[in-house]
Amino acid sequence: MTKFIIPAFAVLLFYIGILIKHAKRNWFIGIRTPWTLSSDKVWDKTHALGGKLFQVSAVITLGGIFFDK
Repeated sequence: MTKFIIPAFAVLLFYIGILIKHAKRNWFIGIRTPWTLSSDKVWDKTHALGGKLFQVSAVITLGGIFFDK
């Protein structure tokens, strides 16, 4: 069963990374901290990095298929 769940979870993480990169400043979705909500520039930089990190974590999660116990 994990051979099906791990790729699905990796695809979900990758897609979240894409969505996070393009999120506009709001109070409901995204990395909501006081400093990101106060500035568009900080919001854009934070979400660009956050999106990349989500996508990297998706690739690492997908690599977990090869390390089966």
